Amino acid sequence: MRLLHTTKLELVEHNGRNIPLYAILSHTWGSNEVTYQDFQNGRAAEKKNSYSKIKTSSGVAALANIKYLWIDTCCIDKANNVELTRAINTMYYWYRGAHVCFAYLVDVPSNDDPYAPESYFSKSRWFTRGWTLQELIAPSDVIFFADNWTRIGSRRELSSVISGVTGIPVRFLLGASPLRDASIAQRMSWASQRETTEVEDIAYCLLGIFDIHMPLIYGERENAFRRLQEEILKVTDDQSIFAWRLDADVQVIKDDGPLASSPASFKRSGNIIKTTLAPAGGHSMGTRTPSFLSNRGLHLALPLVPKGQSYLAVLGCSDETMLNSRRTAIWLRDISTDGSVYQRIKFDKLETVKLDSIRKSQYKRICVQFMAPHQKSQPHPARNSQPHPVSTWDLRLHPENVIREYLLGWTLVMVIVYILPISSSGQMFASVICI
Repeated sequence: MRLLHTTKLELVEHNGRNIPLYAILSHTWGSNEVTYQDFQNGRAAEKKNSYSKIKTSSGVAALANIKYLWIDTCCIDKANNVELTRAINTMYYWYRGAHVCFAYLVDVPSNDDPYAPESYFSKSRWFTRGWTLQELIAPSDVIFFADNWTRIGSRRELSSVISGVTGIPVRFLLGASPLRDASIAQRMSWASQRETTEVEDIAYCLLGIFDIHMPLIYGERENAFRRLQEEILKVTDDQSIFAWRLDADVQVIKDDGPLASSPASFKRSGNIIKTTLAPAGGHSMGTRTPSFLSNRGLHLALPLVPKGQSYLAVLGCSDETMLNSRRTAIWLRDISTDGSVYQRIKFDKLETVKLDSIRKSQYKRICVQFMAPHQKSQPHPARNSQPHPVSTWDLRLHPENVIREYLLGWTLVMVIVYILPISSSGQMFASVICI
């Protein structure tokens, strides 16, 4: 682990288990952040405007008798893909291991009242970014600072305000309940209104929230979030992962998947909790067989309640306000001849089913086809006629991909050669098509 010495302002390597006491900085990135390479290049770091943020946060840590500080801008060598992958997969645990996290809110003035209904604090950009979710939850203590580094308050002191802004119950903010007690749907809902510059990062920033490790593949776009869900399914039987819905006005391109295309689909699932089902068809969900994935789709056993030509597939979860009377369900249709393969339909709806109806239903092992819906198809950057603009966040985590996509965007050419015989003369002509 690479740390910044808070008085010498030098980067120091600490390996193995001998990690000293350290603080950590949480912030939103500006346009000219100090990088690891800047620290290696003489006094280049000091020439950047953002160096003052590093110097001031180091001073705050030093005043608290903390010798080391971790900052994501300069403590990770982002030009090293192996180090970058390891850092992102380990970052949640680095935040959790910090003595304290300093959250610097550059857009909150020092005279702001965080308890006011329209406070700058509650509207800070810090609460809208994907990466800051783990930075809010993981540390044992978080202290918020305004634009001039005036102390705003601690996470504990501001817990009610933060809960209202983020939708995260206070018990999870303060560690009174372990994160694993929150359902998959609840945790997804906390990220549902957050954004990342790169499509893939909305999945990668949640790895620690779900205790998942997986390789990073920049360029896979929405498939990163599908991979995250697949990895989650390997380690949990929490069926609230299927308790998502799209807005009614969203056009669905793929209409046959049980998995969401982004956390945004869970924005109305914050009250969905994991639970058990009443016995269905003589079987109890307490002894249900595990689900598994194949190239055909997702295989799982669910109670199916017939509704006309479709079915309500009852999940092992419920809105916490209906825990004693109903369970959550999604719509499926049978697309096979033997009743074994289904598609999800009516993506804008989550239904509830009475416990009595579940007891009378058929409990069945089925396969649900496994393509996630997309709200809008996105061309690969290499297919665009013009390279896409480079953003600060593009460079934050994967500078080499930005360069690669720029080169591909201008040079990718597919040449197809085919030969057409001309019967009258027997001559052969070659035709070339460039795409």
